[in-house]
Amino acid sequence: MAAGLLFWPAVREQRELERQIAAFEEKLSKPVDGPEEIARLRTRLDGLRDMGRERSTPIPRDADVAGLIRELSGVLERIGLSRREVTTGTSRQLEEAASMPMSVLVDGAFPGIYEAVRRVEGLPRLVRVQRLRVEAQKPDGRGMNRAGEVHADLLIDVFYAPREARAVSAADGPEVRR
Repeated sequence: MAAGLLFWPAVREQRELERQIAAFEEKLSKPVDGPEEIARLRTRLDGLRDMGRERSTPIPRDADVAGLIRELSGVLERIGLSRREVTTGTSRQLEEAASMPMSVLVDGAFPGIYEAVRRVEGLPRLVRVQRLRVEAQKPDGRGMNRAGEVHADLLIDVFYAPREARAVSAADGPEVRR
């Protein structure tokens, strides 16, 4: 019995090596070039491009901050949050885009706050939530809030095309994808 226990690790290691050898032999038996491989890679590339188009969010050519605030305010109002404040900061130029910070302050029930964050992340343009703070509201500053009201502070970055890309003619298309 003791001799079997001594050899068992070696047997397991041998089986693992045999499995790896079989996997490498199978991999080496497949073509690495030629028309079949090129066709396979082309199909895979087309699939990846389609996936990228489906999953990418457009970076608009212009900032249209007023339109974004209007859309965001409408969404927050439809959710029914009691306090809704949207303010913008100074935009800055990044390497491949421009970014404008936007602060969104909302009060309401937690499910509404959660829905607001979900909708901000799902806007039809590229935005990034930089910070999210959620805290329970205390009605008189001392006691517990039994109503479930919370306060949320979101800091988001709104992206749009840099000046150079906006200078390109509209014939090139309405937006850049990232």
